[in-house]
Amino acid sequence: MIKLNFVKLIFDYLPSKVNNGLWFYIRQLYPNVFNILKAIVKTRSTIRLHNKLPQSASIVVVGLGPASFSCVTNLIALGFDNILVLSKDLNYGGKCVNFGCMPSEYSLFLETVPKDLRLGKLESFVSELRSDVEKQFNLLGVKVINSEAMSVQGKSVLLKSGNSISFDHLIFANGNSY
Repeated sequence: MIKLNFVKLIFDYLPSKVNNGLWFYIRQLYPNVFNILKAIVKTRSTIRLHNKLPQSASIVVVGLGPASFSCVTNLIALGFDNILVLSKDLNYGGKCVNFGCMPSEYSLFLETVPKDLRLGKLESFVSELRSDVEKQFNLLGVKVINSEAMSVQGKSVLLKSGNSISFDHLIFANGNSY
């Protein structure tokens, strides 16, 4: 009971920490209360580290899914505005929205729908999800480049198109891709 009250206290009184990723730490570390406290400290130290970077730094974020969105949102909240998102395609939402958990769970929901209607409903569902995520990225005002990163040389990302993008900081936020 004490542990549950402690977690509730965290969610009630530390909403900014929860928005900065504490929820994911708690989900992975709960029920060990001491690990939750370590997560709070780790989140604070990460923010201090980012605050040491010049706000004018050019940042390239690779990926177009939830990890990328969370990363970009937090970078903007920290005052960075020179952010570019790089994605090999325009499947906003990444694997989770386009191929993974959301379409899979929705297809289970459609098991009572006649077969000839299922595929259309699933495609419509994925299209609406992708559109919603695209709108969220657009609201952030970050530019999205549609080209696959092939390699990194020094402070440049070489693209499949043959072009390159220079950066001060490179962040790979593409989930389980290699």
